[in-house]
Amino acid sequence: MIENKKSNSMIRVISYPNVFTPEECNKITSLKGLNLQESSVYIQNKVQGLAPSSYPNAKDITPTKETQWIEKRIEHILETVNNSYFKFDIRCMSGLRINKYEKGSYFDWHVDMSNIKDGSLRKLTLLVMLSKRDSYKGGDLRWWGVNNNINDEQGSVIVFPSYMLHSVTHLLEGLRYSIVCMAMGPSFV
Repeated sequence: MIENKKSNSMIRVISYPNVFTPEECNKITSLKGLNLQESSVYIQNKVQGLAPSSYPNAKDITPTKETQWIEKRIEHILETVNNSYFKFDIRCMSGLRINKYEKGSYFDWHVDMSNIKDGSLRKLTLLVMLSKRDSYKGGDLRWWGVNNNINDEQGSVIVFPSYMLHSVTHLLEGLRYSIVCMAMGPSFV
């Protein structure tokens, strides 16, 4: 496990290597046996001027018996990280989404909190890196104001507070797959 933090604040990025094997990552990215549906995510951001072509392609994983093993492992990591580092009031986990970055795709600086009136219910963001790091160029995950040397090898899981400003740089070549989900709980405010 690798932790990058800025002083003693709640600005932390936690990375666990080898949570998923290369074979498991390949099974997920090949989509065999998985029930996927088109995701409506990112539509809200289009009003902010980002070109729709810049977004990764996103598909939601429909919960089934075949995908239960993925959810269980992610739930375990979220619980472990939250209990060890953040101690947020977490009540549930959002659905799982697969992001596919192709050449030219990127995600500009943003936070993963919603803009609902009473604040965000999103507490932690979790990413599962599904692609081999040497199979693509660019597509680097970055956080504002934090050391960005984080383990993003295939099978690693990265967890950070959803209020942290982050981005994914332009993918220059190859394909970059990841799973993203959020730990949810009562509003911070």
